[in-house]
Amino acid sequence: MNDSDIKSELNRLQKRRHDLNRLIALRKEVASLELERMTAQPQSDIINSIVATVCNHFHIGLDTIMSRSKRQGICIPRWLVFYLAHQRGMSCTALARVFNRNHTGILYAIGGILDKMDVEPEFKLLVQQLEKQTTEHSVIPMPNVFASASK
Repeated sequence: MNDSDIKSELNRLQKRRHDLNRLIALRKEVASLELERMTAQPQSDIINSIVATVCNHFHIGLDTIMSRSKRQGICIPRWLVFYLAHQRGMSCTALARVFNRNHTGILYAIGGILDKMDVEPEFKLLVQQLEKQTTEHSVIPMPNVFASASK
């Protein structure tokens, strides 16, 4: 390898480093924009409305929804929150961030709700009723507890 080959390789590597630094900066900007979008008022209103509706229906508290319990009486309401929020346009990744979960767990929960709706007609009616309540915003407003959780 002669001097000109070394110089051309060095130039190529410097250009590659410059391109990678630009890519990193763009990814940081996208992450920042996603965080702003996620914490925007309409989305937090959607989450608050859904959580309030589900909590009121099942007579449970926010701490129960946020817990890690795997009991069916707790999982189903939590999964309903995930499902209803996803139906309103929230991504699984955004939900995972808000609820401190993995996005694959959110997908699993949504699938579980869909399966349960296929098997149990009464449950499907309940989900439709909850969907209607959350789209009408006919719930008691909750304090915005998710604003700090998603930052």
